Amino acid sequence: MDGRGPGPALYLMRFSFEVPFEHEWNQEIMHKFIARFEIDNEMPEDDIPTVVQAVKQLYTNLRRYVSEANLRDDEDELQAGRQVRETEAMRLKSNRRFTRKRTVSIHNSIS
Repeated sequence: MDGRGPGPALYLMRFSFEVPFEHEWNQEIMHKFIARFEIDNEMPEDDIPTVVQAVKQLYTNLRRYVSEANLRDDEDELQAGRQVRETEAMRLKSNRRFTRKRTVSIHNSIS
């Protein structure tokens, strides 16, 4: 971990987006990831629920991106890429608006 050498290895653990997160395949991937994460980070057992939530959120985000990136019958790759970028920009814009609204509301309730 001193910045020299070939760098970290990436082992492919692929979620199946055709089935829900609770499916046996996806649960096995999650358990393997958490087991490795525990070893690499000396993680206490109390933190496991937080990591499970993070993995589930990652699955949800990746599933959405994969779904949006799939070509429709009337699209080429360029059109699909443009559509994904536009959808993500709209989602981020909406998130910023709601985050600001929540932040201003919290600030006003404190004052």
